[in-house]
Amino acid sequence: MKSFVYLVGYIIFTFIEHCIKGFINGDELAKVIGDTLSYLVSKDSIINIIMVFIVFLIFSTFWIIRNYIGAKELLQLFFKKVK
Repeated sequence: MKSFVYLVGYIIFTFIEHCIKGFINGDELAKVIGDTLSYLVSKDSIINIIMVFIVFLIFSTFWIIRNYIGAKELLQLFFKKVK
C-alpha cells in the first residue's frame, strides 16, 4: 500500500515539475496542462513510473522486514559470512 502512496506522490510531483517548466517557457495554462498530461501517458513516462513503483516496492519490503526482525538481524542476513 505504501508503494502506491509513494507512486501517487511521484506522479503528482512530476506533474507539478512539468507544469512549472511550461510556465517558465511562457506557455498558457491549457497548453501546459495538455503537454504535461501527454508526457505522463508517453512511453518514456510510463516506463519511469513502473520503475519507480518497483523501487518503492523493494524499499517498502525491506523497510517492513527491518521493522519486523530488526536492523541488526537484517544486516546479518545479507552480510554475515557463511561457514
